[in-house]
Amino acid sequence: MRRHQTGGMTSELSCPGCRYDLSELPTERAACPECGRAFTREALAERARRISRVAMDLLAFGALGVVLGRAAGESVAFMPHGEGAAGGGANAALAMGLAPGVFLGTGIAVLAWTTGRTWWRRRWPGALSVAVLAVEVCVLGVVRHPSWTLQYSRALQPGAWRHEGEWVLGVASALMPAAAAAVLLRLARSGGEAALGRLAGLIRIAAMGAVVVRIAAGLQEWSVPRAPQQFTSGGTAAPTAPPPYLRSPAFGQALAFGSDGLERGAWLGLAAAAWLVRAVGREGR
Repeated sequence: MRRHQTGGMTSELSCPGCRYDLSELPTERAACPECGRAFTREALAERARRISRVAMDLLAFGALGVVLGRAAGESVAFMPHGEGAAGGGANAALAMGLAPGVFLGTGIAVLAWTTGRTWWRRRWPGALSVAVLAVEVCVLGVVRHPSWTLQYSRALQPGAWRHEGEWVLGVASALMPAAAAAVLLRLARSGGEAALGRLAGLIRIAAMGAVVVRIAAGLQEWSVPRAPQQFTSGGTAAPTAPPPYLRSPAFGQALAFGSDGLERGAWLGLAAAAWLVRAVGREGR
């Protein structure tokens, strides 16, 4: 099957209208047998190169922007705020990572659409990115309205959803680099890029590991019994025996720490992979 270089990677020639495979047609200038759209091989190859460059730019700058934006947001926690209380580092990181995440999700969707050979493979990475960004926007909205009361059902008060929303977002945000890694693996396999394939595989392992550990942290937290506080006759808190480590909040914090580390490693690896593809593309031109 005939392939053309597209920004350092290779891609099968397909009709831009209906995605019909045009690589086996014998002439350089013809019409698509499926939809009748006229084409030339050189025009299709140049179009694929332009799309690939734009998508990889979005992926590279988006991934790097998410890493830097979240790091800058987390630093807010160490700055004085108001009367000297610590600022909301987690909320700032969430807000500052949203805009780069939009660019990243766009790059994932474009690459998935141009490299997928089936209806499902073209659409699921972009759909997943949109879902993650939607969850992030919802959590930001909940953070802006944090108050709620016990007088009404928690399900009817967005302020009461914050804890569950942040957990869902922690799981969902790790899926975005996993989706990007799946698309990069397609590029690596089609172009014979072994180094990119290995890096994309490591990114996917780190991202899915972060998802599994985050789910385990949530399950561990919900399984920890909440024993009522006991008080002595003098009104002071009575000492209680500590729970086993695996059922303690300390273990849950360790799981969350591990999940954060794996997710940040996946984001950094994704930024490195995107820049690698851009470098290969420059050498290929």
